[in-house]
Amino acid sequence: MTRWTRSLKLYRLINNMSNKYSVDADGLAESIRLSAGTLTEAHMSIEQAATMFATANKYYNDPSYLGNTAKIGSLRMRASSGDTDAIEELQEMGEEVDDLATATSNLREKLMALTGVDIMEDEHTFKSYYDQLYEISQAMDKLDDTSRANVLETMFGKSRSAAGAALLSGMKESASAYEDAINSAGSATEEYQTWMTSADAACQRFPTLLTETYQSIINGNTVRDLANLGSAVLELLITGEFVRRY
Repeated sequence: MTRWTRSLKLYRLINNMSNKYSVDADGLAESIRLSAGTLTEAHMSIEQAATMFATANKYYNDPSYLGNTAKIGSLRMRASSGDTDAIEELQEMGEEVDDLATATSNLREKLMALTGVDIMEDEHTFKSYYDQLYEISQAMDKLDDTSRANVLETMFGKSRSAAGAALLSGMKESASAYEDAINSAGSATEEYQTWMTSADAACQRFPTLLTETYQSIINGNTVRDLANLGSAVLELLITGEFVRRY
């Protein structure tokens, strides 16, 4: 699959999820862009990332903050296993690392005691970050306030607990949203057949970023289909980590 084909698939995914959930396309793209490198390391797919941010945004309406929160939460998991790169990245972001569990076994045991969820596949392998969040989200309503606060602080840190709670709240609704993400391939075509009438009209709103990058390789129909994307979406399509790996 070419990079251009992958970019179109990513565009259709963002278009579909922003139409169906309480997040705009630019915000969804930005949350994915900010966290993409870290989430791919945590074995999260592009569809899973879009699902997570699309469902969380109605609980915490700040896609950029949610993107960084997911990134930090994933880095905290890795840092607990002694991953020095993760620890350094957290410190560069101004996050406290002193409260992290000193070993994977400690973090595993703490979250299992609080939620009943095992965050590991085996003694040496974390579950994907998406699976960790989903399984823990299913347990949160059964916990008392103190235990919920402890879980959120352990996973996301004190300052990110509210946004972390939004990610977990959204994950409780993720089953149907993930199906929407998987089935996004034809959404852009269906939508634009209805309300876009010509490439010329769309070009009046065409962002400079797309014009500069793709003017030599795309045709009029593609211009029409992509014209209403915001700059954050275009930046993700052009430079995003998920585009390179998707």
